[in-house]
Amino acid sequence: MYLHHETATEEEIVCLCARSTSARNVIHELEGGHSVVRISKDAVVKCGFGITKEEADNQAQAYSLINQAIIRVPRVYRFFTHKGIGYIVMEFVDGESLNSTADISIC
Repeated sequence: MYLHHETATEEEIVCLCARSTSARNVIHELEGGHSVVRISKDAVVKCGFGITKEEADNQAQAYSLINQAIIRVPRVYRFFTHKGIGYIVMEFVDGESLNSTADISIC
């Protein structure tokens, strides 16, 4: 099941990101219970306790400042909380995560 990030309700996003959802398309599990869940071909949701509006705002600021031809920062579409869990809906950027790069000298 895919959702369009512009028209999906917060409730639909929460349901699709729930660990109990069999349709949940997890791209990456992060420390502390954070997850990145793909909700469409061009959008993902980073969710979990400790995901904050400040993080979403910082990412949006980085997106506006960084030359996207050099390094890709996903565009933030929206942020919301539900029962204490933060949800950042953002652009899906295909490629290798810097977290998985063996050569730490590039970071």
